[in-house]
Amino acid sequence: HDHGNEGDAPMIWLDGLDMHIVNLMCASFREGYPGMAHPLDRPEGSAMAEAGHNLLVIRSEADLQRFLEHLFVKVPFIPQRFFEVIAEKKIARADLEARMFDDYIFKEPFLLDDKLEGIHTPTLILWGDQDQIVDPSSLEIFAQHLQGVKTNVLSPCGHSCQFEMPKQVASLFEEFIRGTN
Repeated sequence: HDHGNEGDAPMIWLDGLDMHIVNLMCASFREGYPGMAHPLDRPEGSAMAEAGHNLLVIRSEADLQRFLEHLFVKVPFIPQRFFEVIAEKKIARADLEARMFDDYIFKEPFLLDDKLEGIHTPTLILWGDQDQIVDPSSLEIFAQHLQGVKTNVLSPCGHSCQFEMPKQVASLFEEFIRGTN
């Protein structure tokens, strides 16, 4: 997803910037890589290393279940037939999505300092304390490099705050928007 914002109106990110870090699953931005670049290997103990492949490329119903277990602290109820349809659609796109990750996201190291320094829009960033997709320690980088940023860590919450804690997220959105007017 594209988090670009050409105007000066408040911006709300529902999760971190799209970056190749998703391939690493759980790697931390604070690991001291030069220029805040991320290596293309798999850190020991990461969800990526545990799964042995990119968890975002779904090739079976078991892959989808494993992905959901990394996405949420508590996987929401999904009726079986809906789950099967989601899995069918994701499996049908697996080769395309794998190529997209390889061709677009993983080709060049993603340098956060190149992206964040130029953002001057008031920004709200919400992060789940148990995010297994992009490590919560990443929030520190955003907070250091974004001007006018407001951050909140939600607990207990995984990667998709808006689904796991919708009332809290709506309240934080409302508070942020009121505070920027």
